Amino acid sequence: MKKSKILVVDDNFDNVFLIKSSLMLNDLETEEAYSGKEAIEKVLADPPDLILLDIMMPEMDGYEVCKILKDNEQTRHIPIMFITAKREYDDIVKGFKLGAVDYVSKPFNEQELFVRINNHLELKKSKEQIEEQNKELNRKNLQLTELNQTKDKFFSIVAHDLKNPFNTILGFAKLLVFKMQKYKPEQIHEFSKLIYDASEKGYKLLENLLEWSRSQTGRIQYVPEIINLAALADNTIDLFKGGAATKSISLSSDVAADDFAYGDEYMIKTILRNLVSNALKFTENEGSVSISTQEAGEDFIEVLVMDTGIGIQKEKREQLFNIGTHFSTKGTANESGTGLGLILCKEFVEKNGGTIRIESELKKGSTFIFSLPKKEIQQS
Repeated sequence: MKKSKILVVDDNFDNVFLIKSSLMLNDLETEEAYSGKEAIEKVLADPPDLILLDIMMPEMDGYEVCKILKDNEQTRHIPIMFITAKREYDDIVKGFKLGAVDYVSKPFNEQELFVRINNHLELKKSKEQIEEQNKELNRKNLQLTELNQTKDKFFSIVAHDLKNPFNTILGFAKLLVFKMQKYKPEQIHEFSKLIYDASEKGYKLLENLLEWSRSQTGRIQYVPEIINLAALADNTIDLFKGGAATKSISLSSDVAADDFAYGDEYMIKTILRNLVSNALKFTENEGSVSISTQEAGEDFIEVLVMDTGIGIQKEKREQLFNIGTHFSTKGTANESGTGLGLILCKEFVEKNGGTIRIESELKKGSTFIFSLPKKEIQQS
């Protein structure tokens, strides 16, 4: 533990030697100054934890030294104890008015001096801790305020986007319930399809919103294990091959059978599901979407979800993962979404110790790349 440093200021060598000897016996580090000017120079160069300051010194007395140090923002926090033969009431009051914390008369009692010094060092330490805690509290309050404002904005967006599919569902359901006899079978079929599509969009949004909410409140446990990435990629492709077929999109996996990662299987499934869904949404008919992997040093493996879609503007790429930003870009088949899935992807990737980034070129496609640790990094 670092020793507290005391600066002893006195123009008398014998007094300085006596005080230093006493303090060193009590395991305190000391430094000396034999004039007011020297004291100020040393304090500015290397601030001590406490100053023992004599009043009666030539050229610059202790009162002037105290005033200069207390007027300086860099040094005003250092406790100053006057140690002097002056015992008049007015002298004591003058010292306190200038900012001194204590007053010890010469000749001093060694035990009393040490106790007083120790008390003021503890008070200084406690004050610094409180100030640091207050700074941290203010910082967290500011973060919380900003986060709440961002979430309020985000939820207003989600509420708006959630209304859209329900408006579709309610509107066409009302037509079918009250006026179905007025429509031809092919029109009824079209209305039913619109209701189904809107229901699916609403369900996916609610599903992602629930996942994100659980993540924010810590109700999703991180349960890491060795995961076969090829199996996860194949399962994801099976899940979306029907949707890919409706747009004649080639959906494939180039993940090797022996590619493994160390992470939470549920979270990684969610990441892949959202990235592939997003890729299909923004890929034109007869395009392609693929899942692959690549090494990222000894400790990580990267998973790539690549598409031949419309691409993403450079200024929008990083903002895609920001909860405070909302883009209303429609998919190639007019699909809609809130971007919540990508926000969820970023959170889940980071919970698994990885990072996520985007490489994209307009009208040529995008690649979402996220890293996952291998087993070895968790064992080191």
